Amino acid sequence: MKSRIKVAIAAFALFASFVAPARAGLFGEAPKLQVDYAPESSLVAHGAVQVGDFTYQPSITGKLKAYEVVTSGIGANILLSRNVADFVRESLLKEFRFVGLQLGVGPTLSGDIRAFGVDGALVTLTIHYSVKDAEGGSLYESDQTTKQPLGGGNISPLDNPLARNFESLLRDPDFLKAINGRLGPATVAAESKVQWSPLKYAPSSAFIAGGAVAIGSFDYEPAARDKIDEDQVRNTAIGNIHLDRPVAVYFSEAMLKEFRLTGISVETQDRVLSGTIVNLFCDDLGSSATWTLDVKYVLKDGAGNTVFAGEKSTQLTTQKVLEVFNNLLRRNFEDLLLDRAFLEAIGSPVRSDNAAETIVKSDGWNWTEWSAYGPRSALSAHGAVSVGSFAYPIATGKIKPTEIPNTALMKTVNADKPVAEVMHSLALNELRFTGIDVANSDRILTGEIQKYKVDDIADPEEWTIAVRFVVMDKAGATLYDAVKSAAPTNQAHRYNFLEMKIVLEALLSDPEFIKAIN
Repeated sequence: MKSRIKVAIAAFALFASFVAPARAGLFGEAPKLQVDYAPESSLVAHGAVQVGDFTYQPSITGKLKAYEVVTSGIGANILLSRNVADFVRESLLKEFRFVGLQLGVGPTLSGDIRAFGVDGALVTLTIHYSVKDAEGGSLYESDQTTKQPLGGGNISPLDNPLARNFESLLRDPDFLKAINGRLGPATVAAESKVQWSPLKYAPSSAFIAGGAVAIGSFDYEPAARDKIDEDQVRNTAIGNIHLDRPVAVYFSEAMLKEFRLTGISVETQDRVLSGTIVNLFCDDLGSSATWTLDVKYVLKDGAGNTVFAGEKSTQLTTQKVLEVFNNLLRRNFEDLLLDRAFLEAIGSPVRSDNAAETIVKSDGWNWTEWSAYGPRSALSAHGAVSVGSFAYPIATGKIKPTEIPNTALMKTVNADKPVAEVMHSLALNELRFTGIDVANSDRILTGEIQKYKVDDIADPEEWTIAVRFVVMDKAGATLYDAVKSAAPTNQAHRYNFLEMKIVLEALLSDPEFIKAIN
């Protein structure tokens, strides 16, 4: 029997570290599990719906606190950083926005969370959904129950069960009928294997593109050539790397999500992109991991004629964290989006502000990966502003542009690219996701990271950030100038740059900023 310890136990081991943090206090509650859902469905949907109230039945009956999730066996229940009902509603709203539903109009969807429990490495979630028209008439009533493995790596372990429950709702023909909706021709997700920790792909490219292309099927050549499983990534260290679905399916779903985020329409049949994953390999025998990915892409028109063909190769040396596999894929997709011939073939404008990112090799330790951060704000906003460069003045001193000052001795904290680039990418993605036009504006947002540090002697770590944001018009006149800061406490970082999201939401919540971009 093959050894598959890398992915199989990753979720449980990480979840255990979440459930029982060191700083629990003698008399008070234990620290709460940070939850911050990032939408990631590969479905495309149409329709209109308002997201109404959600309730958490176990808290109403008094069995659990409003922010408590039950666990089986020995040990305390899990306390979340948000009330369960608020967390689930906000997560659903973000997923609906990402798949393409029109929010704020149409019938109203509400929900009653009737069960939310963790048993070992599996999560059972039951939500009763209800859709009503403007007069209160019932259009839809149904329970959706999903039993899914905990998520692993640097995402909230509860994200995967929520995502699959939401997709179950979106696939229900009666629900789609109730919101006058339909599913688009998206990649059909393969059922995840319960024995493997699911790897979540949250799209995170800061590229801006256009045009239209459908994502076709991809072949996974290493499976036949190297005699490995369809869901396996060949590696050198002891223990095999397996995903919870075939590599080719995971790859095509990731591409669809990434292209859709950049602004490419994925519902055309005039252009279909397919290809072959020629090589995928992880040399993880040492303290770091070197990933290699080679893909041959073929783009055909509606008549079956090849209008583009090219091969893209990506290599990345990173910390030994499985989630950087997503980083490898994203950089390969971005390499394709930098190919002028491909952009012209799908009808996308060529933008000078799309550029290959700085790649800094990991030393194998103290690494903060960018790849897991997908846009995750639940705010809605309107306006138009281009996102320019950010400065990280502290980098001119004794630390590197990638380094975040910290308090622990004999340790440094580095991002996998300059901190200023991380802030730019997060800003562009969060603004774009809330509804702001970041592609067509003469007004420009720039910034300066004035303070950024982590107290990693504390347990959990405590992060502090202060960013000056400036909006200027095309004549150079200042329309907005303000500093936003955040000092979250008792927050384990988990690679998600939560503190950057907090200051960006403070910016988006400032009426003067909204005025400046409208």
